[in-house]
Amino acid sequence: MLGLWKNELRFFFSRRNLLVFLAVLIAVPFVFYASLCKSAENWEAETSESILKQSEYAQIYINNYENKIAYYEVKEPESEKLSDMKEVLQLWKTYNAENNLLADYWQNPDKWEDEIRTLTRQTDELLSDAPDLSEEEEYALYRQTKRDWNQRMLLHNAYEESGTDEPLNPAEPTGAYALYQTLSGYHLIFLLLIVLIVCWNYDCWSMEFDAGTYRLFYIQPYSRRCLFWVRSLTHWLFSMLGCLLVLGEVYLCGAIRYGSGWSDYVIENNEILKTFGTILPQDNLMQSDVVLSMAQAVLLRFGLACLFLTFCYLVVQFFSFLCKSGMLSVICTFALAIFVFSTNIAGQGEAQSLLPLYYYRIDSLLTGDMQIGVPCYLLIETISAAVIWVGTRIWMEHRNL
Repeated sequence: MLGLWKNELRFFFSRRNLLVFLAVLIAVPFVFYASLCKSAENWEAETSESILKQSEYAQIYINNYENKIAYYEVKEPESEKLSDMKEVLQLWKTYNAENNLLADYWQNPDKWEDEIRTLTRQTDELLSDAPDLSEEEEYALYRQTKRDWNQRMLLHNAYEESGTDEPLNPAEPTGAYALYQTLSGYHLIFLLLIVLIVCWNYDCWSMEFDAGTYRLFYIQPYSRRCLFWVRSLTHWLFSMLGCLLVLGEVYLCGAIRYGSGWSDYVIENNEILKTFGTILPQDNLMQSDVVLSMAQAVLLRFGLACLFLTFCYLVVQFFSFLCKSGMLSVICTFALAIFVFSTNIAGQGEAQSLLPLYYYRIDSLLTGDMQIGVPCYLLIETISAAVIWVGTRIWMEHRNL
């Protein structure tokens, strides 16, 4: 049995597999800089531009309310709407004044870092008693939706309670944040992990047929079940370890330059984490938003990513055994991947939430866009992975030579 394990290890750690792994390791720092670092650099400029736009919107609403108030003071001085409009006008004026000051601070964020934090929180707290407004007006006042504002308030309170400074640039790719983004499923580095699994395992069974050694492999003094378990587990285990090493490199790229980032916080939704079933688009998720430490959020995404990568490995293994040709296995695998990505870009139908091939969209799951809860996601993907694995094993055990 020990000799069988040694043979499988030699097969897995072939020169080709090591070169593929080396290529991915070399690519990671470049992808890290081109995506995460550039996003962080652009965030400050985009934020400053956004604040200026908010000031423009605020001035428009101030002018509108002043005109309305002037009209009502002349035509309907006893109207109840008059006092409400004056209250909203004062809110917009205060908001605009603080927003203009915030825009000035953002001209030199390194100098006014503490002032930006204080004023940003003060501006958000100003909206706590804001009356109900139209959807367009709320979008301008809350800087997107009321839920976005509520999430900012939750983060303000979490940092205050922990006694740590809220990061001025939340897109700064610290080690933890780099992992958080990578494990969202949409990041290019996550795609590299999928490519790594495909390149390492597309010929895990077809190699025997390509080389004409499949009969020799089957007549070894071990049962077919034993042969399947050893090869399947060896490739899965070291594929996962390889992905873990790549993620470790991602963390080091961020931690060396920007720090670890484990003291930060993020928002997740408790209803999505606990609901076994569907999440309807009209459901109000704002009340169930909760704060998680960065460590908890990364661990959650890591677990979901590991399950999806395991599913990918099982699909690649199945194609390898089905096609009996390494080239055909690669073509089928990448054709399936292209189909999945292209249909996902075309639209996110309800059917996609039930197909585990689309479950790389971890960020969409946790924001509710996939319209299913995490327990349902886990059940569907686990059952699908088990069916593929058991089906491949039974086929391998009973297939005629």
